[in-house]
Amino acid sequence: MRTTSHTEVTGLPKYGAVPPAEAKMLSQYMREQGYYTTNNYKTDYQFQAPKNAWDDSGIYAHWRNRPADKPFFRWLTLLLPMNLACLNLMVLEK
Repeated sequence: MRTTSHTEVTGLPKYGAVPPAEAKMLSQYMREQGYYTTNNYKTDYQFQAPKNAWDDSGIYAHWRNRPADKPFFRWLTLLLPMNLACLNLMVLEK
């Protein structure tokens, strides 16, 4: 789901979406399945993320901090030069 996309730069129409209160983040579903979840630093979700959204989130969050032999889910956002675009990567290892 696209919730924002630098409309002043891309020319795409403005769009905003707020999920229902009972909706869960993908990271929460992954945690429920036993994955260690990490996010680097981008957290502008347009809603208040629950406390249990990530095992580790912040500029020093890393999948290597997980317990031994635990699978991981890593969300990584790379900001490209001049904030023209973001590259979001999901890394999954089981």
